[in-house]
Amino acid sequence: MNIEFTVEDYFKELRVMENYYGQEEELYPWMYMLLQMIEFRKKSIVEDYNRLCIIDVHKHIGSNRDSKLKKIIKKRVPDFVIIDPKSDSLCGCVEIKKTTPNKSLKLQVGSFYIDTIKYNFEITSTLKDKTHKIPYDLSSEEDKNSIVAQIQEQILKEEIPNLDSKHISKPTWNSSRNANSKKFFKKFCHVDITTSMDAQTILDKCASDSKEISFTSKDPQKITSNLSITRTETVGSWDSTNGPELVQHLRTSKKVLYTDGLVFYYITFVESKIRVEKIADLTTYYSNACKTTCFASMTPDERLSAYAEWDKLIAGLTAIDWHHAPITKID
Repeated sequence: MNIEFTVEDYFKELRVMENYYGQEEELYPWMYMLLQMIEFRKKSIVEDYNRLCIIDVHKHIGSNRDSKLKKIIKKRVPDFVIIDPKSDSLCGCVEIKKTTPNKSLKLQVGSFYIDTIKYNFEITSTLKDKTHKIPYDLSSEEDKNSIVAQIQEQILKEEIPNLDSKHISKPTWNSSRNANSKKFFKKFCHVDITTSMDAQTILDKCASDSKEISFTSKDPQKITSNLSITRTETVGSWDSTNGPELVQHLRTSKKVLYTDGLVFYYITFVESKIRVEKIADLTTYYSNACKTTCFASMTPDERLSAYAEWDKLIAGLTAIDWHHAPITKID
């Protein structure tokens, strides 16, 4: 089997998908063919190259069917996994997002040490009596400090060894929700913790589900409320907008190809660092193609630029060594 297609073929298919359906699942066949094309290209360059298997698992892992992969990928399942059957290893994964030309993927590029956990606390207080008094006035610095002190004592010290106040950033608060409610309020508190925990432990914590901790508090007037704190963690030294999804993929697969079909990032987790590399960005060239009736109607300069960026993408994907450590053994 030999797969070969051009940027013109690719743009035509993207345009059809966008016009008629435009969901990320429509990209799966083309991402699969693109990666298979790269595997055959590597085989043509290096005769004894060990071709890898690209498997769509976005539904399989969530099914009732048992599989080896379920032992290591238990939640936030990627779309594809890249497997080396000879060594029975997980070499990486692919996360695909919907193509949105006017809102392309954006990640901060570079190397990021994993030495900080960003704790995000959603604080909800619910009154249990008929009074209209809210026990904690979060416009009050005294009340804010009281809540943060309880967070540190009851949550953080239990999980982070040798926690000291010097490791904790000054909490930041955003505006409250339901501020006019007489029954409850919500407030969000963000705290960065610099920790000596190893990078893998931090990734494990940041990939876990959000946790809710509740305790009862009384103010001087004996008004009782439940203070519920829902806590999530993200890697503080990396852009928190990446969310827990990529962190989970890095934790299990170590190497991630992240794309919306136009922008392609290669992300690795090696030696306590997250490294983000932008391989190629076809967004501008695809937008130029959509302005005309067909690819051939683009100006010569636009067509040349599109082919140049396509060549850059093919070269970048070919340069990825999925066989190289780190990899995850599948028991």
